[in-house]
This record gives sequence, C-alpha cells and structure tokens, in this order.
Amino acid sequence: MGKLTTLWQDLKKWQKLSLLLSVFGLFFLYAFIVFIGNILSYTKLYSGLETSDKRAIVTYLNKNNIKYKLIARDNAIYVPDKQIFDCK
Repeated sequence: MGKLTTLWQDLKKWQKLSLLLSVFGLFFLYAFIVFIGNILSYTKLYSGLETSDKRAIVTYLNKNNIKYKLIARDNAIYVPDKQIFDCK
C-alpha cells in the first residue's frame, strides 16, 4: 500500500486528473453498455382486442412470467422480440 501512496504522490496534477477521468470514463462506459444491453425490444403480439380477450392473454403472460406492455393508442399487447413465438 505504501508503494501506491508514494506513486500517487509522485504523479503530477495533470496525471492524477487524467487517471481519475479515465477510471470514471471506463465506469460510465461499462454502465452504459450494461444499460443498453438490458433494453428489450418489443413486438406487437395482438391488437384490437376485446377486454375479455385481453384479460385472458395478460393472465397467460403473467402465469408464464412473460413481460408485456399494454399500449392503449392501438389497443395492443406487446411482448419482447425473443418471446414472440412462445406466445402465439
């Protein structure tokens, strides 16, 4: 630990700043990549459904732990792209 302290103290101000900015930059880059990787793309499963049909489909999706989105503007149910064939 003493060697690291000595090394840190021997660095010039701009070197310390560059090192800190690099570490923070890498952290935020990693966080951004993880965030983008977790964004799901949804595809329309059904649209124009009656309330009873929509309720039955949502019950099925919940029972099978399938994420979904209900979009009111086109009265549709959307599911993740990777699960669309499991739902039809």
